[in-house]
Amino acid sequence: MTTTRRTFLLASAALPLAMPALGQQRTITIGYQLPLTGEFSQYGERFRNSAVMALEAFNRSGRIPAQVNILFEDTRSDPREAVAVARKFVDNRDIVAVLGDFTSTASLQAGRVY
Repeated sequence: MTTTRRTFLLASAALPLAMPALGQQRTITIGYQLPLTGEFSQYGERFRNSAVMALEAFNRSGRIPAQVNILFEDTRSDPREAVAVARKFVDNRDIVAVLGDFTSTASLQAGRVY
């Protein structure tokens, strides 16, 4: 058996493991921590609305064979709350990426967790 043929057979055997079951759509979850309440909530609401609109357009485009979801969490731009949300996101194995926060103080504290 040649190397090329061996590579093909190994790839063929591994393919079913890499693909989700037929009819089952893969889901990608992104965490987004932002101020939905508190002093900067007007910005957080705009960011959330913009993210939802962009996400809907992206999912409709079919650019990737998966459904992308965003999990929004309110930090109130409070550094302590940002740390709590960051820990929640780190503990959630479904979240593959994180966006946020709005203020540098909240972002710096959350960054220590990430």
